Amino acid sequence: MKFAFSQIYPEVDTSFSLPGFVLKLFRANLDNLGLSIGKFRKKFGHDDFTLVLIISASRNRTELETKGPCILRKRPDIEFALHIPYKDFSDFSQEVSYVAQFVAKGINEVFARYEDDASGVEAAMQEAAATIERNPSMFENKWE
Repeated sequence: MKFAFSQIYPEVDTSFSLPGFVLKLFRANLDNLGLSIGKFRKKFGHDDFTLVLIISASRNRTELETKGPCILRKRPDIEFALHIPYKDFSDFSQEVSYVAQFVAKGINEVFARYEDDASGVEAAMQEAAATIERNPSMFENKWE
């Protein structure tokens, strides 16, 4: 199983500044864990599928809400939306760390729902956030 990320922000002026470099780092750290969800491995008959996590934000939420799955058989993908409570940041590294914590929590919720082990997810996301904190200018979106 591989991880992928997408972002959608339906509320005006409610988004996180997560450029592709950050999502690529999240994905690489998570892919290195070699995790899988047994139910979907059984459904597809193989482990060659993608868990797509759609990051979203909401000003009306105080807690993470994980919605899904939406199962796409042709690719095959399993999509879950992570509705993260919105918080405004002036520091890029703090924003990434905040989102990374909620992404880890969302992944743990998904794996717990299917009674699978998500060992290492929190550490992988913390390491990604720490990497960005050590060199934020390498990951910041310079086109904004």
